[in-house]
Amino acid sequence: AMKGLDIKCHIAVGAVPGKKDAWQRDLKNSTPTQENISVGRKTYDELRELYARCKFIVVPLYPTDTDNGTTTILEAMAMGKAVICSRVDGQRDVIQEGKTGLFVAPQDPRALREAIQYLWNNPKVAEDMGSAGRKHIEQFHTLDNWVNDVKIIVEDAISNQVKQNK
Repeated sequence: AMKGLDIKCHIAVGAVPGKKDAWQRDLKNSTPTQENISVGRKTYDELRELYARCKFIVVPLYPTDTDNGTTTILEAMAMGKAVICSRVDGQRDVIQEGKTGLFVAPQDPRALREAIQYLWNNPKVAEDMGSAGRKHIEQFHTLDNWVNDVKIIVEDAISNQVKQNK
């Protein structure tokens, strides 16, 4: 997707120790050779600094029905960045298409490239999407919301236990 583009790109990799995902194998077998592409781990502080410098964040995913990429997407949105993500079953409800980011077909480098070029060439669109993403995080992904959600689950579990014991 980045071939021939004059845009700096860092592929921030991270993985669960001992777990081998397909993307790790593919990345190892095709280490980027372009000068504008770097690959490597980032500490949390370095990752936050990277998000801050970016115009937008790209989260290419393999087809999956699990919520892979959610943390990255939410962190990017919290930093006020638009997100480009593969449209996979596990990743449909975080990004609002055209409002907080863009979806592309999975494993489609051409579509990914077009989305990257679009946001790169339309910085105001990327900025507006990033602002909308930040507002979404502030409204729906607060600590108070999380605590309330956990409280509801616990209360429901207790209520069901009481009903079963009667």
